[in-house]
Amino acid sequence: KHLTHRSRAAARMANCGHRLHLGRGERSTMSARKRILHQLALWTGGVQCNHCAFALWLALSFLLSGEVYASQLFAHRHEVSLAMLQSLSDERIPASECEPHSYHDGSCFLDTSYKAVAVASVLAVQHFNQRDGRFVPSFNSTLALACDKNITLKELVDTRRVGLPTLREVVRLLDAPAGAPNVIVGPSRSDTSLAIAALTGLQDIPTISYASTSPLLSSTTRYPRFMRTIPSDDAVAYALCSFWRDELHVPAAAVLFGNDAYGEGYKLALQRSCQRGEDMDLR
Repeated sequence: KHLTHRSRAAARMANCGHRLHLGRGERSTMSARKRILHQLALWTGGVQCNHCAFALWLALSFLLSGEVYASQLFAHRHEVSLAMLQSLSDERIPASECEPHSYHDGSCFLDTSYKAVAVASVLAVQHFNQRDGRFVPSFNSTLALACDKNITLKELVDTRRVGLPTLREVVRLLDAPAGAPNVIVGPSRSDTSLAIAALTGLQDIPTISYASTSPLLSSTTRYPRFMRTIPSDDAVAYALCSFWRDELHVPAAAVLFGNDAYGEGYKLALQRSCQRGEDMDLR
């Protein structure tokens, strides 16, 4: 049986990274059919969303009918353009406090540990595209091998660890003649993430930070496309207040915080957690 238009549309509903390109191509050979069945069987063990499960069931039913026509599966991967916002220098450090020969263009370049993060990011892109699991085993997992995406590193940007330069760079990326990136990874500081999260949300560009922990960024209304791979400071503040109250039996505490998004967010999180039962004085 040939796949009808509706059937092909239903198969394309799988939007969890498992896309089945089924069409009126050459009749699948027995080896190809076995490979497809094996891949689908592996997928069904980890599928969590109903529309993926339905699409996989639909494809399996076609394959088991013995009359499926299948085009080349996974032969073509879609490119996802990515911009990385990294902390390579710090504009807040004056030249007098910067290491010799490390101050350039009004910003103090940071030590090699920050450069290592940038290098690791570039290597991660390469390894993901090659499905190389030497350092990240999941890059060579069944789900990664089934994914029909590759990553194109559009640009690696130095945020200078300050909000305004970061915002300026993001505006430049969005207005680039070649088009805006599909995804932004970074920045690392909460202050710089707050500076761009509203704009990238307005442009419908996912922005994924690996170190911005301020609870101020948790508002999905203000920052609808902001995500992070690290918990917010609400969880840390709750644990800290519980330790003070339940283990140390501290009746009062004072908070010293930095006047930026990270410090302000941490302070507010501590106030919410420590004064929840009004049995602890937080100053």
